[in-house]
Amino acid sequence: MTKTDLVNAVAKSVEGITKKKAAEVVDAVFEGIHCSLKKEDKVQIVGFGTFEVQKRAARQGRNPQDPKKSSRFRRKKSQYSVLVRLLKRRSTVRNNSFHIF
Repeated sequence: MTKTDLVNAVAKSVEGITKKKAAEVVDAVFEGIHCSLKKEDKVQIVGFGTFEVQKRAARQGRNPQDPKKSSRFRRKKSQYSVLVRLLKRRSTVRNNSFHIF
């Protein structure tokens, strides 16, 4: 599903809302999630899942052309955890892989 598909679904499911207003709503939701993650807050949407920032520690690395070891930067990464109940409700297992419908 793309952002356009999501906007169309919102516009179709909410009576009296235009696609332009639906696009503003979707943008506002994404902006809210983005701002919260920038502040390293956890975003938990009941019945859907959780967005959070994970911190990665610095690691040792080396350039193959130079035998000296150097420290790589620590970094942060955003992570989404899907609600297990949602997976069980919307997925089937085929050949040990999940297919979400």
